[in-house]
Amino acid sequence: MKITDILTLVKAGYTPTEIGNMERKEDVLQLLQGGAAKDDIDELLALAGEDPEQPDPEPEPDKKDPEPEEDYKQKYEELLKKQQLLNQRQPMGQQNKKTADEILSEIVSEYL
Repeated sequence: MKITDILTLVKAGYTPTEIGNMERKEDVLQLLQGGAAKDDIDELLALAGEDPEQPDPEPEPDKKDPEPEEDYKQKYEELLKKQQLLNQRQPMGQQNKKTADEILSEIVSEYL
């Protein structure tokens, strides 16, 4: 323990025996440096917990109604139906677009 730490404790009103018997000197020093009164130190340490090395428990996530998961299969099927409807409106394959003169010339050539 540094001399400055001991001076801080003595200025707060601790006796040398009290300083020697302290279990959590670092915590007491931090509280004193933070402006806590000597009379409040024991209560504040009790609020902080008995085991200073034990980490604070993780806060539990808010227990709200879980959002329903998206149904990707249903979305896929809806998109597939839309795409099939769009494909039905499209002309199928490549159509031979012949003029009337070409069709007549083919018919005449087949009979000759």
